[in-house]
Amino acid sequence: MSSEEVEQRSRSILQHLIGWQPLLDAETVHCFMSIKENREVDTEPIIQWLIKLNKRVVIPKSIKESRSLVHYEFHNQDQLEVNEWGIPEPTGGEQVVVEDLDLVLVPMVAADIKKNRLGYGLGFYDRFLSGISALKVGLLFENCLRKQPIPVNSFDVTLDYLITEKGIYK
Repeated sequence: MSSEEVEQRSRSILQHLIGWQPLLDAETVHCFMSIKENREVDTEPIIQWLIKLNKRVVIPKSIKESRSLVHYEFHNQDQLEVNEWGIPEPTGGEQVVVEDLDLVLVPMVAADIKKNRLGYGLGFYDRFLSGISALKVGLLFENCLRKQPIPVNSFDVTLDYLITEKGIYK
């Protein structure tokens, strides 16, 4: 997809989120920071919208050695630094415990209609998602949603919802 198409489809995903009650009800929302080179859903406008709604926005930082995530409250772009994988991450700030999270917006390479997620293969998000009770919501483009089941392992975590530019899948 071109950069313009990613931007347009990402705006459509934001439009689905704007009136979506589970997100409106959430106080603390965890959101991934997009890897622009991978043509992921652009989450910057989503994060800015959440801030305007006075939501507490939390973003992850990857801990390479343990393949885990640490979570920080997001305030502005000044607290970000791009890591070796091209992901903007917080350089510090207020850490947030996972018990405080109400809803998590999850990145992915692809998913199937049963809401199984295919990530980048390092398990950062599977470890994180397996230990939380928050609503798990995958953001992806419709062309990355498969009708056929994708392979899953025992440690893979099924999501609660998927949101594409075409709509919300429960």
